Amino acid sequence: VEMDRETVQANWAGPEAQIVESVLGFYTFTPDVANIQSKTYTTTEQLNQRGTDFAFLNKIASENGVDFWVSYELMPGNQIVETAHFRISPEVPDNALFAIADFLLTPLDSAPTFRVNVQGDQCPNVNSFNAEMDTERPNQANGQAVNVSSGDTGDANSTPDPATQGDGPTIDGLDGVTRTIAPAGPGNGEDQQRRQDAALRAASWFVSADVSTSAHMLGGVLTPHEIIQVEGAGERYSIPYQVKAVTHVINASDHLMDVKLRSNFIGGQQ
Repeated sequence: VEMDRETVQANWAGPEAQIVESVLGFYTFTPDVANIQSKTYTTTEQLNQRGTDFAFLNKIASENGVDFWVSYELMPGNQIVETAHFRISPEVPDNALFAIADFLLTPLDSAPTFRVNVQGDQCPNVNSFNAEMDTERPNQANGQAVNVSSGDTGDANSTPDPATQGDGPTIDGLDGVTRTIAPAGPGNGEDQQRRQDAALRAASWFVSADVSTSAHMLGGVLTPHEIIQVEGAGERYSIPYQVKAVTHVINASDHLMDVKLRSNFIGGQQ
């Protein structure tokens, strides 16, 4: 809320990661910045800001295909330390390839499980489970970029990175239909390629689910960015998901959770 209050007009120079860290530093966040381009802006090619800090960072995040979120830790003396994460989620080690499938297909042994329609002795632990696919998301991108130095134009073409695909059918291999986008923005061919790759990475999350459960039924409390398994939802939807958002409703008798999930593939073989 505080980051979205004041419009800022600024021209930034330096490595993009340092620019992000500088903005986060204004709000006393501990920065956790990774997985973004190594580009360094100069006095002749600056990164222009014409909006709030929140909008500015969200724009940079979307062009790099990373998530931006805040977590906190309660320290001794009731001091709260807030960390601003600006990186791919699920998190991957620094200097490692982005391989979302590895995280979704091999969740931690301690990851919780939503049981939907299961055998009676297993006991379902959800009140409702509704899943769907958005099959009209783009699976290719192409656009044109202009070299700021020479004025020459060039084409940039992107297809989904195999490292971001799961074992089951993905948005790229569902029906053989090509759906193309051409994100626009300033910069050269490398900038255009980065924007396109980021757009396809975001589009790859084509499976979503809305779940209603409780802390008692699940045996714990969920938080965003966790990995969770689903059983008994049919072959297509009994797959690992990432928790996208959780709404907690706590009253005198129960702790209810409305959960939004996302995945980048469906069950079954291609």
